[in-house]
Amino acid sequence: MLLAVVVSFFVCLSPYRLLTFYIVVTPAERIAAIDSDTFFGLLNFCRIMFYLNSAGNPILYNLMSSKFRRSFLRLCGLGGEESAGARRFAPARQRRRNLNREEEEEEEEL
Repeated sequence: MLLAVVVSFFVCLSPYRLLTFYIVVTPAERIAAIDSDTFFGLLNFCRIMFYLNSAGNPILYNLMSSKFRRSFLRLCGLGGEESAGARRFAPARQRRRNLNREEEEEEEEL
């Protein structure tokens, strides 16, 4: 899994790094000679690759790791076990139940 994430990171971010390296190393006259449409096309391609890396990481994790899938489903409240949100509010629910029981016992006494 780690290899797939590293390879996707390298493939997606290398166009931007190569473009910035080219801009730094190349003389200004040669950069000025580049057509603006070509330059902005390259820049947009680099941005899209950057975004694809961010969008592809959860997909890669989902494909490669069953632990990630279980944790994600549990986080969304769709897992078989009690979800993280439900566990967080469990003490509050327990307090409410205790209060309700105490109220019922008080009513029974009256």
